Amino acid sequence: METRDDGSGIRCNEHPDAPHGFMRDASHSAGRYVCECESWEPPKNKPMTRDEWKEWLAKSWAEAQARTHTIKTWRDRCEEHPDHEGIVSEQMIRARMQEEIDELRQAIEQAETREWVGLTDDDYEELLRTRDWGVSLIEAVEAKLKEKNT
Repeated sequence: METRDDGSGIRCNEHPDAPHGFMRDASHSAGRYVCECESWEPPKNKPMTRDEWKEWLAKSWAEAQARTHTIKTWRDRCEEHPDHEGIVSEQMIRARMQEEIDELRQAIEQAETREWVGLTDDDYEELLRTRDWGVSLIEAVEAKLKEKNT
């Protein structure tokens, strides 16, 4: 597609679904002609055809089935336990369940007592200086907070 003849050298988005039209406020702010297509992006998830949906469903079902074979029963968990010495009894299963419940409770208590660490002014400045506005900035902030709080 040709560049516009407004002297800006900015090309219109060549995507067939891109909208085109004069954006009055943006053009006024930029001091040049601004087309709707400049900020438009194609949808990330296009609608699936029936055949694509069937293929996706079959693949997802197969993946889910594969994952269920990796789930361990309580009997398997007891046999892997370091104190296991032979036969797995109901009492041993109950004891192993209680151990796991206690471990989960302890992890929850530790998480509740930990103080949340936020971003400092220096963190904000670094993120704003090194990232574009939008999704990449949000992802960078999320990653930084995870790093500080895990």
